[in-house]
Amino acid sequence: MGSYRAKRYRLSRTKWRGIRGSLSGGKSFKYGVLYFATGLLIPLTGGWIIPWRETVLQRFMTNETKLGNRRLTFAGQAGPLYRRYWAVWLAGITAYVGGFSALMAYFGPQISRALRGVPWKITTGEYVVIGIIIFGALLFYALIKAWYSAGLINYFASQTWFGRARFKGSATATSLVWLTFTNFLISVLSLGALSPIAQSRFMRYYMTRLDFDGNVPLARVGQNEEEMVARGEGLATAFDIDAFG
Repeated sequence: MGSYRAKRYRLSRTKWRGIRGSLSGGKSFKYGVLYFATGLLIPLTGGWIIPWRETVLQRFMTNETKLGNRRLTFAGQAGPLYRRYWAVWLAGITAYVGGFSALMAYFGPQISRALRGVPWKITTGEYVVIGIIIFGALLFYALIKAWYSAGLINYFASQTWFGRARFKGSATATSLVWLTFTNFLISVLSLGALSPIAQSRFMRYYMTRLDFDGNVPLARVGQNEEEMVARGEGLATAFDIDAFG
């Protein structure tokens, strides 16, 4: 609900050629229920529902979005996302099993002696090994996930229409990995104080890689008649979520 309301608030203050954006009011609860209900199915399906869930949520949000007095429409289906998602799913299993196996291979003898009552105190070097193994597993997964996320952004953009024109995305896996890593450092090293900068960097990344393919019907776009939303980001701030994340 907070994410929906925050996006509605921001769209009401976003202009393109003087035309304000908007998101339909009164739908935040329905969006929240949809988000929560589909989220419950993730563990029950072993994660395989995620591309379908992302598509459903994107369709809900996009089809309620307006630029001026004209709606955006979303025509995407989940099927094309599964061409990449299977690699993400396997990467998650591989990273978990591989990381755990590496830890057991390295610490197996120490664990075996500890189970027989031999005292064992983890050394600084062993902490370093643990960190390297975990970091390596997470980096492997992050690279595959970024490849999927770049495809997701580009596909969702290509399936979003404004009149007869549609959007076009040009996100790449390597740039997403770098953006995510640097945003993580900005947020962590500033103890969260610079999180708004990280969010701004993500939006700048997203917008600079977004373009139109086709003719935009500017002559038929009128001003948005809805009033600007007075508030809406409080709930998102309370739960530390971002409207565009």
